[in-house]
Amino acid sequence: MPIRLPSEPRESTYEDLIAACLTGLGFFVEANLHLRDETTEILELDVVATPVISPLDDVLLVDAKSGKTGIADIFKMFGWRIFLGIPRACIVRPTAPDSSKLRSLVKLGSETSVHVATVNLKDFDLSCFPSKSVEIPDELRDKVIGNSWYGRMGKRLCLQAFTQFTKRSDLTSTAMARDYRWAIEQSFFARQPLERARAVYDAYQSAAGITGVVIDELAGKSDTSSTALWDQVRDTNERKAVQFCLMMEHTARLRIVKNSLIHLIQQENAGGTKEDALRWLLDEWSMPASCQRGMALLQKNEFRNHIPFLWQLFIEVFGGFYCLTEPCDVQVLSECTGIPAEHIPECLDLYGQFFPNSSGWFMTAKNELRIMKNVPAVYHGTGAFLRDSLFKSGEYAKKIPRMAWLVGKWHNALYSILEPELKTS
Repeated sequence: MPIRLPSEPRESTYEDLIAACLTGLGFFVEANLHLRDETTEILELDVVATPVISPLDDVLLVDAKSGKTGIADIFKMFGWRIFLGIPRACIVRPTAPDSSKLRSLVKLGSETSVHVATVNLKDFDLSCFPSKSVEIPDELRDKVIGNSWYGRMGKRLCLQAFTQFTKRSDLTSTAMARDYRWAIEQSFFARQPLERARAVYDAYQSAAGITGVVIDELAGKSDTSSTALWDQVRDTNERKAVQFCLMMEHTARLRIVKNSLIHLIQQENAGGTKEDALRWLLDEWSMPASCQRGMALLQKNEFRNHIPFLWQLFIEVFGGFYCLTEPCDVQVLSECTGIPAEHIPECLDLYGQFFPNSSGWFMTAKNELRIMKNVPAVYHGTGAFLRDSLFKSGEYAKKIPRMAWLVGKWHNALYSILEPELKTS
């Protein structure tokens, strides 16, 4: 029985759909963010979307509501928008507002910068969103959205497994992993971009290599070796909780780079006195040396605004791999990001400048695939699903005859994770 997207997505999958739509519109997406005070949850944000162009002025706060929307929701979003300093907000729902309320919603929207949009699968129309970030061709954009939605569902299922794992496991590393998750989410609410990046670095120092720590402890309490556990996490539907740990590590790196970019743009726009310039430099000098080097390279890169979105798209939707025998994947990445195809590999390699790895971040498999290391199976599987929709049946496998088995294995891993979920939708 083939997996099909749910025709009437439940609340959880509807949030996944909206996040996927914003990815398809070219936004850097930060989803499921919680502001907490110790154990008290203050607010939960569905999505914050940062565009490639005007990443300071056109940030969008999005609330995905599978039910109805009232006037109170607009004022709630208006308060959150002001509190967070986000220029615009959007409430997205699967059914259009009652005609009797439409005029009031439009009027309030113009006064509060909180827009109400309708997105559903029956009449799929993204023009209701305030803007696009990158002009991706329509057919390609729809494929990115569909497969990104699958990947978002897979990530959510891994988060559910992670939540249960951290509640029930007696491993000492689970508390560290849980705290790491909350620290990454909390970092979003710091007021300045380098404060956010520094908070993520601090979390990493408290839980360095958290996935490896969890895997080693699991191996020590079972008959499965660490190597075998890593293979399960990267290539199969097993160990969903640990897959989420690996996702968190990439999420942290992506947010560091995104916030480094925002800092650079703010600095350039600020002007000010020599004292102001010194303050900016002191902020940068407080960051790790690798981040300082990365920011210097990012500042000089003519496609710097596109790079956080490129990395997120490449890892989470393209699966962290691309074909070497033909430029097919690189060309599609170019169409999705606005970066010329000849510059895609060097922009991906900048990842290693920000986050040095003694053995490098990429490996080459049989001269057919270039694969990023330590990408979980859910993301690999999303990339495999995407190739199935981009290329005719069997066409991609012909480009990589010696490695097609691995892409097929990744496809089956995500399929196995999603199948029970989508059968009940």
